[in-house]
Amino acid sequence: ARWRGARDRTSFLALRRAAVVVQKYRRQVVAVVEFKHAQRVAKRDALEAKRRHAMNAATTIQAAWRGKLARDAYRAKAARTSQKRRVAAIIIQTNFRAWAARCDFLAARWAASVFRGAWLAKRRMDDASRRFQTLPRT
Repeated sequence: ARWRGARDRTSFLALRRAAVVVQKYRRQVVAVVEFKHAQRVAKRDALEAKRRHAMNAATTIQAAWRGKLARDAYRAKAARTSQKRRVAAIIIQTNFRAWAARCDFLAARWAASVFRGAWLAKRRMDDASRRFQTLPRT
């Protein structure tokens, strides 16, 4: 019986050592699998971060370009508006000067007609006075 107990004890200890070895290798395999999974996740995250960075860079470049185009369009429109205002101001000034010149001309023509009327009246008066003086006296 003693011999069986020793044999069973030796068998038990051998099985326990074998179980420890199996558990050790199992933990090692699990650790390797988890490590490789962590590496894949880290690599995927790094690639995703790189892609996001590239997308952000592209978005930034596009935004800068669109902003430049918008500023150029605004400046061109402002220049066209400014040119239109300049032309409108010139037209207004030209029309005002033409109106002022017409008013001056009409005033001068009216003054000339008044002066001509007065001159004709004086000439008729002088003619009438001369005719009157040349009439025979009775």
